[in-house]
Amino acid sequence: MEQTASLYGKMYGKLQLFCYRYFFGGFHRRHRDITASEAMSADVVHLMGSPTVSEFAEFVGISQPNATYKIKNLVKKGYLKKRTSRSDRRVCRLEVGEKYEQMEEKRRESFLRKMTEKLGKRFTPKEMEIAGRVLDTAYEIMEEEQML
Repeated sequence: MEQTASLYGKMYGKLQLFCYRYFFGGFHRRHRDITASEAMSADVVHLMGSPTVSEFAEFVGISQPNATYKIKNLVKKGYLKKRTSRSDRRVCRLEVGEKYEQMEEKRRESFLRKMTEKLGKRFTPKEMEIAGRVLDTAYEIMEEEQML
């Protein structure tokens, strides 16, 4: 069990490094109109699933004015959109925009395609199914414990 925990730690670290390399390594050649910090902010909004500006600010640990400034720039550049609640016009939710979707699709597609191809060559479909169940369960535990 300890070996598995160590493996999860290594995997987590590799995923972090992959993201950092994506955002900082050559990022500006691909996306000239957005900084790495802005891209990470848009990523957080995406992963949080339509937060308010206040929820975003609290989650990343920045002031409300700083968050408002970041969000305003990302909306202006087309990476985020604001959606006003129909039931309460005072509430504004953040969503990713088309430019973010294009940026994310390239990153996700490249990584997932490579990983799936390589794993598919090394493991049987049954083994892949079991691995999928393990990952689904790990995700459920993270959700239950509010680790995400």
